[in-house]
Amino acid sequence: MGTNIKDVAREAGVSIATVSLVFNRKPGVGKETREQVLKVAGDLDYRRKLPYGDDIPKGRTIRFLKISRHGHTVNRDHDGFIADYIAGLDQQARLSKWTVEVNMFANVRAEETVRFLSTVSADGAIVLGTELAADEVSAFVNAPIPVVILDTYYGHLPLDLVDMSNEAAAFTAVSHLVQHGHREIGFVKGDAEVANFRLREQGFVDAMKHFGLQANAECVVPVDTTFDGAYRDMAKCLAGGGQIAPGAVHLERHHGLRCDEGDEGGRGPRARRCFGDRV
Repeated sequence: MGTNIKDVAREAGVSIATVSLVFNRKPGVGKETREQVLKVAGDLDYRRKLPYGDDIPKGRTIRFLKISRHGHTVNRDHDGFIADYIAGLDQQARLSKWTVEVNMFANVRAEETVRFLSTVSADGAIVLGTELAADEVSAFVNAPIPVVILDTYYGHLPLDLVDMSNEAAAFTAVSHLVQHGHREIGFVKGDAEVANFRLREQGFVDAMKHFGLQANAECVVPVDTTFDGAYRDMAKCLAGGGQIAPGAVHLERHHGLRCDEGDEGGRGPRARRCFGDRV
């Protein structure tokens, strides 16, 4: 099985982001580190990266595969961030005289999507993996062209994946609140089975444990991931004096907004235990 960017990062003793910067000739990496990464890549016979700079072949095509498995996150409410992905991809492709073609798949098995790549003209593919489970992402190991999986992460797979640092982001958020004196901290999570959501919750739990704080089920509020569904679920939570109510009231007051406090000022007993009067 071919070498991937994670192998290069591990052998060079740097982060995947650093390797990506080197491969794409971006600033922010020192000369010695850059040379070390390139040496390791050569030693490992890394071949999956596309050529760059003046040596980029002209007139090639890259495919963006927008895949929806359950529609909880890849839907019209989330079209904005997907459009940003495509816009960024298209902008960079134009600079290199490449063409971007977008293909959409709904409720299609990953193996069928991989087979699709063998039937079309493409030199590489970027796959939106937001809703894909690990076994579905692993199917792309057998892709006939270089593939990058976007917006999900399964570290055990021998693939190139690009994702945000979910756990670190959640940890940083909790750390910020703790530094400002808060001890009763809650977490609003998407209720869909998505790797990013799971990693963020794990980051929250790890941070709470790190600071010696309680992170029980009452502190986690699951909401639907669509706009209307999230509104509905939070309305139920607020109406019932749920965990998030006191924090929401405090936030509204902080921004000078009028809020309907309802019974007990929106402060149900579970809310006091988990969120106190701060967010």
